[in-house]
Amino acid sequence: MKSSRRDSRNSYNRKEKIYLSSENIRKRIWIFLLVLTIAIVSFGYAIKSVVNFDPGWTQIEVSAMGLSVYDDFYLLYNLGQNGGSASAERKAVATLYKQLVVDGYYLFDKNGESDQYVNVAYINKHPNEKISVDDGLYNAFKQIVDADSNYLFMGPVYEVYQGVLQCDQDYQTDDYNPLKNEEIAQYFQQIISFINNGDISIELLADNNIILHVSDQYLQFGKENGIEAYIDFGWLRNSFVADYMAKRLEDNGYGDFILVSSDGYLVARNYSNIQYAVGLYDYNGKANDVIGNYGYDGKCCLVQFKQYPVTNQEYNNYYLFEDGSVLSPYCSLIDGKNYNGCEYLIASSDNYSCSQIALKMADYYICQQIDVESLKAESNLKFICLIDKTIYTSNNVTIENVADGYTVVK
Repeated sequence: MKSSRRDSRNSYNRKEKIYLSSENIRKRIWIFLLVLTIAIVSFGYAIKSVVNFDPGWTQIEVSAMGLSVYDDFYLLYNLGQNGGSASAERKAVATLYKQLVVDGYYLFDKNGESDQYVNVAYINKHPNEKISVDDGLYNAFKQIVDADSNYLFMGPVYEVYQGVLQCDQDYQTDDYNPLKNEEIAQYFQQIISFINNGDISIELLADNNIILHVSDQYLQFGKENGIEAYIDFGWLRNSFVADYMAKRLEDNGYGDFILVSSDGYLVARNYSNIQYAVGLYDYNGKANDVIGNYGYDGKCCLVQFKQYPVTNQEYNNYYLFEDGSVLSPYCSLIDGKNYNGCEYLIASSDNYSCSQIALKMADYYICQQIDVESLKAESNLKFICLIDKTIYTSNNVTIENVADGYTVVK
């Protein structure tokens, strides 16, 4: 990875908020007791509340561990709301969270099988077999099936784009970019033809059993082309991981929290009416400019689609060319090419999970030009969409601190 991709930093008014470096979120916390405000900025969100850590809102940190999604997520929990010991509750939440970040990694991992988990990698190695999976993974597959979505089956396409991210020079990306390489473009079309023709599918059976169906023809094609991951959650992974961890927290009686991922997924189970604000960004070719923020409180899930990376962790999922253009992780189901229908899209809902919102919004965003009018017709969703310095929103959204040169249109 080029070090220049990690130079972007987001800044906010230091008189009002706490700052956490997204390179090491656990080492830099400034608490301004005078204004009694807490904020989380490293993941592109800000959360405001009275500072009262014991009991009250606090970050749940756990000790060092092996492979996990811990560095991808930030958990803020409201301790002591049930009348018990806040310190005991914090310990219990931390113990559960430590297990969840490990589970979330292994269950959705497509790179390696595990002795303890039946995961995506295992399923890819056992096509056309009946497999019993964890209910978290089963529910993720159910969301895909219910949405009639094919993004799960884009694994071979995502694998090629990983080659782009390993490049050190722009000219090297031509070997992997279908916009520059006709052989890759044709390979993508073959994969998408298999998907569209029903050569691959997920069948949901009773008792958390599934079957990954792959036709003999597609298996032969995969063998000839070295395909190892027929299915891969790709850029959707953390939406499903967030839903999985949030459900497990609630199922265990821990229901007042805000869970945020580094790539723009948020689950708020906020029963104490804390207010949080989502920062809006525009990429100027070198760095991100804060152009406004969107305040929201209560219970919701929120998803962001971005043409450019906002957090430092996201630089691992984007390629920044020397001319200022950016290759994002979003690939079209039509031709496998990279499209961003607008610079920035935020969608939130009180009724849908992160993964449900992401699946609904994907077809709006992953195209040459987003259809704002059709987006307005989506019920139970709020949205914010940035196109050429115009911020389009649904009628029930208010944007604050709009930067000069930008216009809000409802």
